[in-house]
Order: sequence, then structure tokens, then C-alpha cells
Amino acid sequence: VDALVEEIVKCYALIAPPRLNDEACQTTCQALALFQTLASHPDTRTEFVKGSMPLYVYPFLATQVKSAHFQSLRISSLGVLVALLQGRGADNVKGDVVNFLLTTELLPLLLSIMKSGEEVSQCLASVVLKDCLGDYSALQFVCSSATRFFAVDRALKVQLQGSGQQDYHPSPRLLKQTVACYLRLTRNSRALEALRLCLPTRMLKSAASDVADHEIRQAITALVKMLEHGRTD
Repeated sequence: VDALVEEIVKCYALIAPPRLNDEACQTTCQALALFQTLASHPDTRTEFVKGSMPLYVYPFLATQVKSAHFQSLRISSLGVLVALLQGRGADNVKGDVVNFLLTTELLPLLLSIMKSGEEVSQCLASVVLKDCLGDYSALQFVCSSATRFFAVDRALKVQLQGSGQQDYHPSPRLLKQTVACYLRLTRNSRALEALRLCLPTRMLKSAASDVADHEIRQAITALVKMLEHGRTD
């Protein structure tokens, strides 16, 4: 593990100012792939979190450079977090993992990627957010603060309607993860009431008309129904 950390830390000096080359990118991504293995395995996940190992990927998530090298680092780093939340046996310790992540600066990093990252990174950041929101403590954390809630809403809206681009249409996979995040938010009554005021259903209906995937259309229909009629349970 120490050797992996050393390889990752060595790369920090190459990201600001950006001086990343093919060899350094490949070596770091290989180290991050092994991090994914440690994060996903039930025998190493707990110690991975106790050692605050996820923090080592945050500098890569914070980068804004659009080159292929930096995109690879962001995707590999997000992959570590997805593995941490979705790996074998993750449900048994998800509460502890999410509680740890909530104590870090992960949320603003995810939202920044969702607003301005490339599509693959946006999708992965949305998956991480969705998985965190599946935990009660994370949902409460986001929805108990108007600042945090509306920051999440703004990022999701960018993925739905773009940020000023003409003829913007989210890809089906990005639309799927965005709608899934909104559905998780509706589990909180305060968030649901806020979304009924600030998330136009016509935007969702328009998105649904542009996608052929039945599962995505079904999810959008469920979200629209929730916004129009509220919870029925």
C-alpha cells in the first residue's frame, strides 16, 4: 500500500501546474486501479476507510484541465469511490463509509465535476452522489441545509439542461443517473416540497420524449408523478 500511495503522491507535483505526461498518467492510473481493488474488497474496505485512503484521490478530482490525461485521472479516481460504495459486501458497511465521506470535502468536488466535467466523469460523480444519498445520514446532511440542497439541485439541473449550450441533450446514461439522484432526494419531505417548486416537470417530460430507453422513461415518469402529486405512501 505504501508503494501505491507513493506513486499517487508523486503525481501531485505534475498536476499544478499541469505537466502530466503519458508515463506518469499511466503509472498513476495503474496505482488507482489497485486502489479500486482495495476499496471494493470486503477484507480491505474497512481499513481503507480507516486509513483515510480515499483522500488521496481528491487532488485529482479537483483538477479542471480538460486534456485526456487529466480526464483519465478523474475517471480512475471516481472509480475508486464507486468501488468503495458498490463493491462486494459494501451494503454491510455503507453507513460507515458514507459517514466518513461526509466529513470530507467530497460533495463540492462531485458537484464541480457534475457542472463542468466531461460526460463519463459526470456520470460517475452522479453515481457516487446517488449511492451516498441512498444512506439516510447523507440525505439528511444534504437536505438539512438550503445551501447544500440547492447546490446539488443546480448541479443536477446543469446535467439536465446544460449550461447555456444550444440544442443540449443529455446522454441516456447521464440522464439516468441524474434522474436517479432526484428520486433519492424526493425521499426527504422538505426536499420534495422544494423540488415541486424549483424543478419544472416540463423539463423532465421534454427529456423523456427524447429517450427511447424504457427504464429511463419509467424513472422520469415516477419523478414527474412525485413532483405533481407528492408521496402517496
